[in-house]
Amino acid sequence: MKKIIILLFISMVLLCMAKITNAYDRFHFQVGMGVLMVNKADNLWGNGYQSLTSLNRSPKAATQIIPFPVFDIKHIRDKGATEFYINTTTQEAGSMAIGARKRFKKSAIDAFGFVSLISKAWKNPYVLNRDGTSSREFGGKITYYNIVNSNINLSYRIQQTDISDDVIGDINRDLRRDGLAHAPGISYTYRIAEKYMLIPGFIYEKGKYKGASNSYDSYEFSLDFVYNEKDLNFITKATRKRALFDKIHPIFGETRKEDNYGLSAVINILNPFGFKKYFFSMGAVVNETYSNINFFDKYGIIGFVRAGYQF
Repeated sequence: MKKIIILLFISMVLLCMAKITNAYDRFHFQVGMGVLMVNKADNLWGNGYQSLTSLNRSPKAATQIIPFPVFDIKHIRDKGATEFYINTTTQEAGSMAIGARKRFKKSAIDAFGFVSLISKAWKNPYVLNRDGTSSREFGGKITYYNIVNSNINLSYRIQQTDISDDVIGDINRDLRRDGLAHAPGISYTYRIAEKYMLIPGFIYEKGKYKGASNSYDSYEFSLDFVYNEKDLNFITKATRKRALFDKIHPIFGETRKEDNYGLSAVINILNPFGFKKYFFSMGAVVNETYSNINFFDKYGIIGFVRAGYQF
């Protein structure tokens, strides 16, 4: 909550600054507010139920509504070819990002670092009455779009997770949760028509954690459908992911295997209903995970609405 309050304050400061710095047309601002609505059934989610009735049952759903500030500061250079930015990114939900984007004749490179503002965890998730602890999640991503005009896009994402008070990791070293996740990816942009695109993709992810029972290899296939107009952008995405863990889980006596299915849709509108310089976005993400261990079954519905003004 303290992080949200700080960001609200930053948004108000940026709103005042934008009036002053707008004289320099190389700076562009988006400032507004949004609401994140989360309904998740996930026994590992730090905002879920503190008390459980059994470790052998699938989780119950919990709901959280999070107001959040929206800001996007861009500094444009080289006649639009180079862009530096800091924003509350939609690429990493609940995170703040700082990065740069370089455009070439027919390709572009985008790189940013991010830090999660809403991550939480349990000291020991495998007891019936849990105590919460803070969790730091941060990392970065780089994407090279349309390499040598081939319509092929390459990406690499890395994320560090640090649990402040990892009680279960102290009890059993195979369940330690600090570590890194590496995720190289490839996709192909197929233009159906001037405004329509299909983007099939594949991501391999290696979760390398201090606890072998939490380390994994995952394989994700995805398909995006994109529609672009001057003031309208619409994206839908379907995913299929399989994760295989490295070692038998010492509490459940099995090696985890998980199958995940996801579907998302996002719409971004500039100048909605003729209101110049305003923006509006809304979207939803639905995910469901089936595990061979009931405790790790999960599903989630995340929706968001955000709106604001651009300078």
